[in-house]
Amino acid sequence: MKTTLARHTAALIVYAGLGLAAPALAQDKTIKIGVLNDMSSLYADIGGANSVAAIKMAVEDSGLRKKGWTIDVLSGDHQNKPDVGVNIARQWMDNEKVDAIADTPNSGVALAISPARRARRTRSPSPTTPTCWPTAPAKP
Repeated sequence: MKTTLARHTAALIVYAGLGLAAPALAQDKTIKIGVLNDMSSLYADIGGANSVAAIKMAVEDSGLRKKGWTIDVLSGDHQNKPDVGVNIARQWMDNEKVDAIADTPNSGVALAISPARRARRTRSPSPTTPTCWPTAPAKP
């Protein structure tokens, strides 16, 4: 059951990442998806290496490689530390030119990378993050 859920979540993340990165995709047939999750601690069982494998399988299932697309999947272990997650995300965005960062189940890490992600216009389709946009303006 966990494997099926992980695969469905990974497929959703990949398809959302591809959809949200459409401006980058329109100019170039290369996309990089960074999987920033916990591979060694608390969340390793619900994501970790299995999440990376599921995203790679979803990329293969999408059929875009047969159409000439180059889709690279990078993985990083944030170790449940926001500062480590931010450093990995900044390196990916600045040096690796990652188009989307996926699977950040730790809300501390997700919130920490959010300003850097917004400043660099990198997409982060992460339905696994339990935080629901706490910075949105309050409605009266």
